[in-house]
Amino acid sequence: MRTRWFSAAVVLFLLVSVAGSALAQDTAPPPAPAGSTGIVITWPTPVTEVHGVIDVVGTVNEPDLVAYVLEAVALDEQMQVPENAAWLPMAGA
Repeated sequence: MRTRWFSAAVVLFLLVSVAGSALAQDTAPPPAPAGSTGIVITWPTPVTEVHGVIDVVGTVNEPDLVAYVLEAVALDEQMQVPENAAWLPMAGA
């Protein structure tokens, strides 16, 4: 079986729902700027080859975030995402 190298063209799909009053906090974080998701992945950077178990490092400032899915895709020899490539789930909560 061919060794798979996964890019850090990692896509974070957010499953966001409205938080109920039970989830409300007294000191809510400030809202993210318009057009921003409040999610920043600092490592690995886009189109970084990774193999095996790695840490994904970043910050999240999304008060209504209730779940996430982290996915990666295998790149072709030219380090591009192949057409119709399948994104593979790596982690989620």
